[in-house]
Amino acid sequence: MTTPTLLPAPDIYGYTIFCDDIRYEVGGKVSFMGSYAGTMILNSPFPATLPMLAMCITIAQRKRIFVPSFELRIFLPGDPDEIPSIQAQAGENAHGAIVAAAAAETDALHPDSQGLIEDGYIALNNHLRLGQLVIKQPGVLKVRALVGDNMVRLGGLLISPSLQFAGNN
Repeated sequence: MTTPTLLPAPDIYGYTIFCDDIRYEVGGKVSFMGSYAGTMILNSPFPATLPMLAMCITIAQRKRIFVPSFELRIFLPGDPDEIPSIQAQAGENAHGAIVAAAAAETDALHPDSQGLIEDGYIALNNHLRLGQLVIKQPGVLKVRALVGDNMVRLGGLLISPSLQFAGNN
């Protein structure tokens, strides 16, 4: 039996949780209502209007290359690769505040590890709630981030008609 090769971790990565709503609870908990496991099946013809679509978007960057501000790009099914339906600036408001806070927390929790976690990650979360979102056609909703000169894939959701409406598009 051969030993598997451990691939190097990427400098930037992320993911998106797609759901019907995000709720904030007592004690700092966040609940995702009606989460989708990769596919949303619509029980109406296209174009379809979603009353609400929520996304919890997480992006992690290595501390040594951390870019505090980036652009979120959301491509709806049918969007060209260069023109997203939704664009938004994201990241920290005070340049360097997140890195400084993360370093202080690490040093406070692990005083013996100062300088050893320089290659760790800093993660940023963005919660979006989109109401009355019009989906023109079946396809994949894609979430991307433009971080510096890099386009980072943060997830996708296949949007498909139910069998009742599959032949009506």
